[in-house]
This record gives sequence, structure tokens and C-alpha cells, in this order.
Amino acid sequence: MRRQLIAAVAAGSLALSGLAATPAAAWGEREQDVLALILGLGIAGAILNDAQRKDRRHGSGSSGRRIPAACVYDIRTHQGLRSVVSRACAEDHVAARLPQECAFTIRSRGGGSRVVYGTRCLTDSGFRIEDARH
Repeated sequence: MRRQLIAAVAAGSLALSGLAATPAAAWGEREQDVLALILGLGIAGAILNDAQRKDRRHGSGSSGRRIPAACVYDIRTHQGLRSVVSRACAEDHVAARLPQECAFTIRSRGGGSRVVYGTRCLTDSGFRIEDARH
């Protein structure tokens, strides 16, 4: 969003650079209307960008994407220990739906299987895993 705003301001500056050499009194009504529209869009874009930045700063909307540390446990693999999130625990404690591309099946000690989620995949998908384990 920020890059788009900068690009729009730069394009507007280039478009208006020819108008800057013309005295304001010589501008017609149409040119003044175009200038007012461009300035209004720039101001509206800046206000919208600022509002979105404030929303991100206060963490709005992210509460459903937090995974409790109690849902995270380590499994032993051929490459060593790996942290995973229990599907059953996540379904009970996480409001947002977990991405299927992060899910995989592991064999449990009793010979059964269970679905878990990779923690790295979840964090790459925008989920936050709480730090303290209980």
C-alpha cells in the first residue's frame, strides 16, 4: 500500500510539473478542477494509509490468529526434534481456520495417526505462536 501511494504521488507530481510553470490565474476552470481532484485523492490516500497503519500497530484482527503455547509440542523425527501444533488443541483454542498446506499426518506411539501443523508454516501464514510453554 505504501509503495502504491508513493508511486501515485510521484505520478501526480510529474503530471503537475507542467502546470506549476503556468500562473494560477491563467488556469482554466477545468485545470483547477483536475488539480483539486488530484489533491483530494492524495489527501484521502494519506488518511487511509495512516488509519491502516494505526490498525496494524494496535494488533486489530490478530487475536484469532494466536496459537496458545499449550497447543505446541515437540515430535522426534529423523532430523531431530520438530515443534508442531496439535490439530485438536488448535480447533478448541484458535478462532481462525488453520491453513491446510501446513497440515501433515504423523504416526503416534499406539500405532494410530494424528494431524498436526508445522509451526514455521503457520508463522509464515500470519499466525503467532505464544512464547511460554506450560
